Amino acid sequence: MDNSNNRDVNPYVQRVDAPDGGADALRENYTENYAGVGCNDLGCDNNSDMSGKKPHRMGVKKGFGVGIAIGIVTPYNNQVDAFNRQLSHVKAGTIHKYQGREEDTIIMSVVDNQISEFADDAKMLNVAVSRAQKRFCLVVTGNEQEKHSNIMDLLDYIAYNNCMVTESKLASIFDYLYEQYTEQRMAFLESHPQISEYVSENLTYSLIGEVLASDTAYNFLKVLCHVPLRQVVKDTSMMSTQELKYASNYNTHLDFLIINKVSKQPVLAIETDGYSYHNDETEQHQRDIMKDHILSNYGLPLLRLSTKGSGEREKIISSLNMVIC
Repeated sequence: MDNSNNRDVNPYVQRVDAPDGGADALRENYTENYAGVGCNDLGCDNNSDMSGKKPHRMGVKKGFGVGIAIGIVTPYNNQVDAFNRQLSHVKAGTIHKYQGREEDTIIMSVVDNQISEFADDAKMLNVAVSRAQKRFCLVVTGNEQEKHSNIMDLLDYIAYNNCMVTESKLASIFDYLYEQYTEQRMAFLESHPQISEYVSENLTYSLIGEVLASDTAYNFLKVLCHVPLRQVVKDTSMMSTQELKYASNYNTHLDFLIINKVSKQPVLAIETDGYSYHNDETEQHQRDIMKDHILSNYGLPLLRLSTKGSGEREKIISSLNMVIC
């Protein structure tokens, strides 16, 4: 779940691994000092991520879930729904509803960019920790917190008890949308072309330009902005009545269209999706489905870049390489 129009959360994932025996200290001391009661035999493996960014990517390494029962707990119903849509093989539920249930591994996703009193409740934290029989993973924001919290105490305590905190290599061009990167964002925008009223689209445009200039294999390609869909798909015979009405609207456009400079033929469409405007609950999402279907029918590859995602450069390069081979 992302609570912003685009992205308010940090992309970096911190991973904490406890050696043998580190779990005992967490079980016996943390829950006594901070949460009030003990918990089960716990193997500490903490992942600290700028929560809400990508519920399907939590620093879980290959083989992590093989033969291991994994459960995800979170304070918020919307986050539970997001997990259940994307991770059908993992049991997700609110912390309150997970009382009385246990799993080998429990992943707690805090979600908040600024940790709220609701998510920071000590009793609720105890329930979350005590649901884990072998391993507990904590997924929290990397944003600087305005005030001290029980959750940050837990993170510090895990690290103190012989756990190692590392940051992943995941990053995103949309990091500039974070409030803490305001100065860097302004400097970036001042030195790059402005083709849109939306910062996220300007960032995407600059990245596409950098990618096309990075390899001579892309020399025959050019990027266009805000191209009306009806100018790309002239033959409407394969569209339904609803799709035809949608595609005929001049405001229906492709954010970016990469074309062959010589033939002028479209090669790849790219869309920048701000989460709150394009998530599954919005009307725009239904339009996105229609656009996806239209482009698929006409054989034009489409790459969607979510502002709560990461690795955009690699995704663009991969998509380009697939269509020019």
